[in-house]
Amino acid sequence: MYLNAWLKSYYHIVRPIGVPGIRSGDIRSATGLSMPSGHAQGTMTFFTALALWLRRPLWLLLAILLSVAVGISRVYLGLHWPMDVVIGWVAGLAIGFCGWQIGRWWTYRGIPFGVALALAVLFPAALLVLARDVTSAVYAVFLLVGGVGAALEKRFLRTSLDPVLWKRVAAGVIALGGVVAVQLAVQAHLEEPLWQYARAAALAAWATVLAPWLFQFLGLYTREADSHRDG
Repeated sequence: MYLNAWLKSYYHIVRPIGVPGIRSGDIRSATGLSMPSGHAQGTMTFFTALALWLRRPLWLLLAILLSVAVGISRVYLGLHWPMDVVIGWVAGLAIGFCGWQIGRWWTYRGIPFGVALALAVLFPAALLVLARDVTSAVYAVFLLVGGVGAALEKRFLRTSLDPVLWKRVAAGVIALGGVVAVQLAVQAHLEEPLWQYARAAALAAWATVLAPWLFQFLGLYTREADSHRDG
């Protein structure tokens, strides 16, 4: 969502809320500026990546239909201009496709740890320098800590998902609990940018390093080397 926040700050287009002749509903879901639509971009990104992962034409069609439905609903509710949604769709499609390809390249190419760590630092650092507002800077911090965490996890933890269902469910509950704990810990201070950065860093560290380490410690997940040796 870094790109979404950056573009909103760049174009600085206000929402159609309050414009004569437009009736806006559910304005609680509409915060900040208008272009591009975060809902349209987010759903298109998610469903594009999901369709590529499942590799089924039917899922790709369903992803497009769901994303289009979400985008149209934002215009119907009077929360976005039509062009906001179109730009959101285009950005989401590009991010979903490019992100999927980069993820595959990152996972299967066997990048040396030093190179991976350098990329994980330099790219988000550049985004942080180019950030136009606090929101985009927060996303850059999340990418920075998350990228470093992912590189460290791949190098030292090498977490492997356990096929046992109850272990996956337990890990999911613990992961969600960690997210909620971070949110509750900083919720009262989120008006201050420093706490927004702290929340982003904590969530990224939890998702990429701390939670995988905890899952291994509790025996919910295994290490790749261990699973290969056992097999």
